Amino acid sequence: MYEDVGVEREWVPRTWVGRLVAGGKIKSLEEILRRGIPIQEPEIVDILVPGIKEEVVEVIRVQRQTDAGELTQLRVVAAVGDGMNYVGVGKGKGKEFNIALADAVRNAKLNLIKVRKG
Repeated sequence: MYEDVGVEREWVPRTWVGRLVAGGKIKSLEEILRRGIPIQEPEIVDILVPGIKEEVVEVIRVQRQTDAGELTQLRVVAAVGDGMNYVGVGKGKGKEFNIALADAVRNAKLNLIKVRKG
């Protein structure tokens, strides 16, 4: 599920919104958010919001008791945004920090909202 975390690959859209973005028919994230269409692929955000930044908000070690002992995982909360219009917050869990961070950033990109100013 998490093979090659951080390795760039060619994006193949899996949803119809992704195909519209890849085809150039949707040119801004505002069009998607205004229609209330859920963003199901983080690559849509990567294409439509080019200057997006990531920031780790919180890292917590969590434990679950099992028959074989304790299972330790990391929970990471991350925020993404372009510093102007869009912001998103996501949570990810994993046995390693890199996996949890990638999951948190992915979820944050899927939860982007437009910040109203003024």
